[in-house]
This record gives sequence, structure tokens and C-alpha cells, in this order.
Amino acid sequence: MQLIKALVAWVTLVLLTACGSGSVLYERTDVHLVLPCHQNESVCLQKMTDRCVNTLSGRVMESEIREEDVPVAYVVCRPPQTDTGDQAGTAN
Repeated sequence: MQLIKALVAWVTLVLLTACGSGSVLYERTDVHLVLPCHQNESVCLQKMTDRCVNTLSGRVMESEIREEDVPVAYVVCRPPQTDTGDQAGTAN
């Protein structure tokens, strides 16, 4: 529950920062992968990176280990744009 609250607070801060700066930090189609890590942190981060690249055919835009009650692997993945995704991005 604390992890969810922390993520919501962080996303709110990022969105407010993005609105103030006038630049786009994330695409609408970005996937945020979060994995609480109860083992080696680099293994957790590698699992999320592999999921982005192999399962979602995306590219990693950001990755980090966040310190919560347990370390958390956090990866922002950008899947390839589809025709619908391209139109949604230009509509904004």
C-alpha cells in the first residue's frame, strides 16, 4: 500500500513538473514496470528490462532501483508506436 501511495505521489509530481516545463516527459503509450525486489537488485532490473525489450518489443526510456520497504525495480518502457498511437500523440 505504501508503494502505491509513493508511486501516485511521484507520478503527480512528475505530471505537475511536466505541465510547468512545457515539455513531454512520457508518451501516452509508455508502460511503467514496477517490481518489488526480494533478491539481487540487478536481477530484478534485468527482468524488467528483458520484459520491455522481449515481451513488449519496446525500448527502455528510464530505469532505476528505488528504495522503499524493499528495493523496487522501476522501468519506463516505450513500445513501438502503432498508427493509432502516432495519431494520439499528434492530437495532444
